[in-house]
Amino acid sequence: MSNQTSEDWRGITSKQAAIESFINEPTRDTLHNALSELWVIQRSINNIDYFLDENFLADQTPKEIAETIDKARQTGDADSVRKLDGFGWPTATEVLSALEPADFALMNARSVASMNDLGYNVANPKSASQEQYREFCENVKDAVRRYPLREHAAEIKREPVPEGTPDYLIADLCFTYHYGDDHGFDLTEVEEDPLTALTEFGILTNEFRTEIQDKVSDSPLYDDSREFLRTAIRNELTRD
Repeated sequence: MSNQTSEDWRGITSKQAAIESFINEPTRDTLHNALSELWVIQRSINNIDYFLDENFLADQTPKEIAETIDKARQTGDADSVRKLDGFGWPTATEVLSALEPADFALMNARSVASMNDLGYNVANPKSASQEQYREFCENVKDAVRRYPLREHAAEIKREPVPEGTPDYLIADLCFTYHYGDDHGFDLTEVEEDPLTALTEFGILTNEFRTEIQDKVSDSPLYDDSREFLRTAIRNELTRD
């Protein structure tokens, strides 16, 4: 069995290390290194040095930024990082997600477009409140279960997902491949997990749903829960 961590699997280890280094030693250089690891910066900023001095550090110090990030990762107050000069939701959530991937979903162009394509109502990241961000996080978790993105992530990577990988990292991988033109994964074509709807309508209990999921994952007879349900119904219909 692979000893690969969730962060290694998702490819955010160097990003996480750079941000941790900045928090531990907040200087202009370590902030520059941390920002250089961010996708949102790589896609939108041509001159990081200019943007760093004119936006991030014009009216706040590296120490103030680092202390705000470190406190937010402990309290869950992502909005305090969003309000820092130069940040906003895309930068704030990419930083916090790298540090605490189980607690913060990325709210960026990829995730917003992907959630919209899945039919969720998503607040505009330019004006979203803390409450709207938390709602977005809950919706991302719902999408991972409903569609079921954990299985699709394993297919995309062509390797098992490390045990305990947070839902937000699963979603980020699927959103990245959906958003990119060259990856060939389309979220609009994925099918909803029927167990989710059956549980929401009260037909299945959460315990029964978990029992079915465990049965499907442990059995070579079923590719997914949909096939299990078809087999169970067919067996009941043909019973004497």
